[in-house]
Amino acid sequence: MIDRDPDLEDIRRAFLKYVESFHSKHEYTCDPEALAKSLGIRVRKGDSNQAIKHPTTGERLILIDETVAPNRFKFTIWHELSHHLFDMAEIDNIQAGDLAVYLREHTLQNLETRQKIEDDFCDQAAATLLIPTPILKKVKNKNGYSPLTVLEFMERTGASAQASLARLVYSENTNVHGLVIDKTGRILYSIAHGEKRKKYPVGSGFKLESNHPLITDKYKPLEEERFEAYIPFKGGKRKWKSKVVAAANSNCNRIVALFLDAYPHHCSNDVKQLSLF
Repeated sequence: MIDRDPDLEDIRRAFLKYVESFHSKHEYTCDPEALAKSLGIRVRKGDSNQAIKHPTTGERLILIDETVAPNRFKFTIWHELSHHLFDMAEIDNIQAGDLAVYLREHTLQNLETRQKIEDDFCDQAAATLLIPTPILKKVKNKNGYSPLTVLEFMERTGASAQASLARLVYSENTNVHGLVIDKTGRILYSIAHGEKRKKYPVGSGFKLESNHPLITDKYKPLEEERFEAYIPFKGGKRKWKSKVVAAANSNCNRIVALFLDAYPHHCSNDVKQLSLF
């Protein structure tokens, strides 16, 4: 992979490169259960979501919680399959099992930290598998780096707003805070990406202030809005004003917002004037 010990970003990039290559070789299939079966991995219902490898026989198994919501079902299988792919990855000079060894070395045998990092990697891989690269390229070529791209991912693939936002954000190195918000102003999901922003997560599970432009704006379905606003960090202690590109879905019950250093190239430089707090 490289002429030094890999860091976590090296591991992440190598894994996602393998996932992309793997999916391409399987013609970007949209059927995770059939793909798992072709790899000899059984998918069964269980009490929790798990990717299991038998310590003696080496048999691989995916357990899916029966209570998983229908709109999360496919993403969940892709996520658990990604855990197996993390263990199976062979790309460049990486052999099967190497990525797990590298990750173990970085986490100093801290199981909880290691599991969280691998889960994050597998979330990214699942978004990659759920929204294949041909769809990513086609929709981005149409809409650019935009919340409209996220909304079209949802429409085309049935992916959740969270998975769709992650797929767009992780497709390039743009510094961004991305949010998914419901119609009450509650932040359902957030993502911070890029060297400048990834150290400062927004958080989720809380409501925006009532005068935040993301709430006060009057959205038209599937139309991009552009303005400037403060990033709504949980707790509200940090003040960081950014360019914002936002759009609501067809039912206006989900808003996707991108907080950026500059507007994407496909946008005009005109900024919609909204009241700021």
